[in-house]
Amino acid sequence: MDMLRQTKELAARPHVVIAMPGRIKALLENPDIPLVFARTKFRVLDEADRVLDVSFQEELKFIFKCLPENPQNLFLSATTTSNLQSCLSVTRIDCMSMRHMKA
Repeated sequence: MDMLRQTKELAARPHVVIAMPGRIKALLENPDIPLVFARTKFRVLDEADRVLDVSFQEELKFIFKCLPENPQNLFLSATTTSNLQSCLSVTRIDCMSMRHMKA
């Protein structure tokens, strides 16, 4: 999807925005877009073990700096890596682990 179309769709203030950190950073660099995220209440990082990797560090710092300070953060991952564990312990995030859930 091109940036112009995404910018127009974000101006409609959707309830959910799904994107990779690099795309959200690029959108936030547009002067009109940060207002769209001004009332953000939740941040959900899927594949947190990959997204919290060093390669996304600068994008995440930029994004978190642009968004409100106290949203609820949800980090989802099917796997727990040592990198993910160390990030969670450094940020003092309470971690809930669900293992072998049965329907």
